[in-house]
Parts: sequence; C-alpha cells; structure tokens
Amino acid sequence: MLRLLAILSLLLVSTFSMGQSVISLEVNTTDDDNNKKLGGVKVEVYKNGKLFMTKTSASNGKVPPLDLPVEEGATYQVFLKKTGYVTKMASIDAHYDYPEDLPPVLPWAFSTALFQEVEGVDFSFLETTPM
Repeated sequence: MLRLLAILSLLLVSTFSMGQSVISLEVNTTDDDNNKKLGGVKVEVYKNGKLFMTKTSASNGKVPPLDLPVEEGATYQVFLKKTGYVTKMASIDAHYDYPEDLPPVLPWAFSTALFQEVEGVDFSFLETTPM
C-alpha cells in the first residue's frame, strides 16, 4: 500500500511540474497618425475560430497580458479594434512539436499602430490578412 502511494505521489508531482506552457502576449497600441499611445482599443482573441478572451487597452496603450495556452493544433487570431480606426489582425500558431522543451511562460511583446478609417477606402483585407 505504501508503495502504491509513493508511485501515485510521484506521478502527481511529475504531472504538475510538466504544466502547460503559455504565451504571455503583451500588446502596446499607438495611433499611427500622431504616434501617441492609444487607449480604448478592444483586443479580441479567437482560439481555433471561437472567441477565447477580450481585453481593452488602457490610456497608456497597454493591454493587460493575454495568456494563450500552447497546445496541439492551437491557432489564435488577435483582432485590434477601435471605433473610427481600421481593424487589424495578427495570427499566432501556438502549437509546438516538443512541449516538454518549453519554459512555463513564453513572453511575447508586440506593438502596433492603428490608423483612422478613410472615407471611400476599403481596408477590410486587414481583418483577414495578418499584419
């Protein structure tokens, strides 16, 4: 019985120590016209086509960290939206062939600038073509 408990304990410890890795995505947004920090940008993250999370940038242009699990077959689309501005999209392939080689957290920071809509110009391709 004691031997069985020792084996189960060892399995539990190894399971928790090999926890799933996450991409900790840090997004900074600016206005493309004046290069000032852009608050109120809504960031929508879709995992394999389904809404996964939504966050909004603060007045300093920073979005709270977005933790995206690294797992087999996982892809993420990150949409940056603000009324009066052109929506942009980034695509992230979050699978890895050897997950045991990854650290628990993979920090990834990126900055992007949104530009204002222009009457009569169709920028909708930016919603389907990753930046």
